[in-house]
Amino acid sequence: MNLLEQLDEVFRETIDESDVEIRRRKFNEFTNRMEAQVARLPPEDQRGAMEPVVQQMAVYWGLMQHDKEDLRVRLGLRGPSAAINRLGQLAAESALPKMDLLPQVDHLWREILGRDRSFVKARLIEFNNSVQAQVSHLPKAEQERLLALVYMKNEEYGHEALRDRSGLIARMGVSSSSPSVSTNRLAQVAAETVVRATIWESVIALFRAFR
Repeated sequence: MNLLEQLDEVFRETIDESDVEIRRRKFNEFTNRMEAQVARLPPEDQRGAMEPVVQQMAVYWGLMQHDKEDLRVRLGLRGPSAAINRLGQLAAESALPKMDLLPQVDHLWREILGRDRSFVKARLIEFNNSVQAQVSHLPKAEQERLLALVYMKNEEYGHEALRDRSGLIARMGVSSSSPSVSTNRLAQVAAETVVRATIWESVIALFRAFR
């Protein structure tokens, strides 16, 4: 099974499991398998392999919080007729304009790389309020999905900033001669302020919502 199929399988096994220890064990086993499989890929392919899984996890996280029955249908636990009806609904939904907050995360990091801690904190509060306002009109499950993607993208950039600041600065298109990135210490402040975990710990943090 590919990673998305494995993700579906672990949710099928645990969605109605009342034993917390069994749920924890199942999610830990999946997370370990996923990390091992992705680690075997060339570095340039690892992000592409992870992104669909992360996005699907964000969808499932929102549904677990707000529409567990819909998640059962998506996982094929309510029979073929329910699945067919849901596929029709998804096809209609896919034709609607989709909100994408991730370019705003890129813009945020271009602003905060190399800035002092007080600026970073203030900008993060402003950004958080802005994205929550933008999704406030959406169904709760969709809000949770979008905000989870923003959270994980922030964690990814923060981890990269701690590991390879110059690489992130180059990828963000920030000039290395800019005063805003004139010292390593200032370039590190944004990462230290935003990041509390690695990208893998972000994945595990999402799973904790289901345990």
